[in-house]
Amino acid sequence: IRIAGIRGIQGVVRKTVNDELRATIWEPQHMDKIVPSLLFNMQKTEDLEGRIGPPASPSGEKEENPAVLAENCFRELLARATYGNMSNAVRPVFAHLGHHKLWDPNEFAVHCFKIIMYSIQAQYSHHVIQEILAHLDSCKRDSPRVRAGIIQVLLEAVAIAAKGSIGPTVLEVFNTLLKHLSLSVDFELGNTRGDHSHAALSAPSKDNDERIVQNAIIQTIGFFGSNLPDYQRSEIMMFIMGKVPVFGVTSQTLDTSELGDLGTRRIQIMLLRSLLMVTSGYNAKSIASVLSAPFLDPLLSTSLMEDSELRQLVLEILHNLIDRHDNRAKLRGIR
Repeated sequence: IRIAGIRGIQGVVRKTVNDELRATIWEPQHMDKIVPSLLFNMQKTEDLEGRIGPPASPSGEKEENPAVLAENCFRELLARATYGNMSNAVRPVFAHLGHHKLWDPNEFAVHCFKIIMYSIQAQYSHHVIQEILAHLDSCKRDSPRVRAGIIQVLLEAVAIAAKGSIGPTVLEVFNTLLKHLSLSVDFELGNTRGDHSHAALSAPSKDNDERIVQNAIIQTIGFFGSNLPDYQRSEIMMFIMGKVPVFGVTSQTLDTSELGDLGTRRIQIMLLRSLLMVTSGYNAKSIASVLSAPFLDPLLSTSLMEDSELRQLVLEILHNLIDRHDNRAKLRGIR
């Protein structure tokens, strides 16, 4: 029965090529039924890692497996999606994963979005990334492990999109990730703002979970930054540095007034770790251009603080920027 139903959906999808269904099938009321049905059948697969690339062959006995058939149908559907209807095809995936609590653990979620990123046309990759960022924003009050699961999915999507064109979402990705990094530190310290104080996460286990979120964000920032061309990476470095709170300097982009000294220190460490990841492997054409006053002044101001961890991070960032011939590796063994 399941196979017959999936074949029926597959027939409807294939009729969209040259039929009046082409316009109506992408409407939300239809996608909200088609996509969850396919995902439910895909969940029955026993080998998630084996089919993240091209679709399986349509012939052979594997075709009678509902999970394989549903996945092939899902790929066909996504391959026909255009920019205007991409959201209607992707949003039911978020609803299904949330309803069935599939963000933690998130193996199936990662599998789904690998299929999406490999199946859609390359020029629409940035649109899927925007949808993931929007969903992350909508889940900012969810448990840390759910947010970490979404961030890991974002990392996988960025890893695939980085091979092509990520589009105009570069600054949006970093802005959203840094915002959630600040929010995670806020949760970890148990100082949620405004009327949301009931959502404070103060238990040790919650604190550890927030560290998982923070590490996932930094890993994503580092991977994304390392795949950017140098001219964009320098812009991102300035963008991150502009968010690092420096005592005595009013930050226009990040409010740390309610975090206290401990919270401000945590934010500084997290942002500098993110900056360290972005500067890793950066090869500046001109030292003068990368060590400009707007970037260097707040960085060196941070190096004057008493905190040894902050000073070490600043020195490592400077090493990444100045050492263009990997001399640090040669000198590492010298005492």
